[in-house]
Amino acid sequence: MDKATLELLVGKDVRVDRGGPESRLGKLLVVKDDYIVVYIKDTGNVYYKTEHIKSVSVDTRTIADTSVVIVDPDLPEPLLPPVIDGVDFIAVVKEMKFRWVQINRGGPEKIEGILTDVTDILVTLTVGSEIVRVMPFHIRNISYVNKNNEQQQNANGQQEAANNSKDKKDSKKDKK
Repeated sequence: MDKATLELLVGKDVRVDRGGPESRLGKLLVVKDDYIVVYIKDTGNVYYKTEHIKSVSVDTRTIADTSVVIVDPDLPEPLLPPVIDGVDFIAVVKEMKFRWVQINRGGPEKIEGILTDVTDILVTLTVGSEIVRVMPFHIRNISYVNKNNEQQQNANGQQEAANNSKDKKDSKKDKK
């Protein structure tokens, strides 16, 4: 993707990639030479390597003019997590060392673990009892894992499953 074009979209809600496991919707925060930073609700900042981005879309129905951002001074600024300002993508990854991260958003290449070592040719994660090594070229994007959000989603899923189970039992009783 062209850096100058992406810079025009800073501050706007964008969809990175059109579909599939890597596609996400969020606010474009930063554009650098080889990566961008997108804030995604419930995930936080996701650092995308630009060489792996196939498309960036803006929903023009949500803004009147794509070149003008209207700021309402009465609304508070949203609180966004701090952005790692690395000179390149691998510098950003190095800043995440010893933290719980997710590499790639979905599909078979998604991996979560503790980032234990980063060099220009190899990224090492501890995933459970395994040591996993990934070549940086294959990293499409990376973000910190928000464990509180993940636990909340799991709790919501368990509550929903419990409610569905109760509903099924109640409907069986009604039939009798």
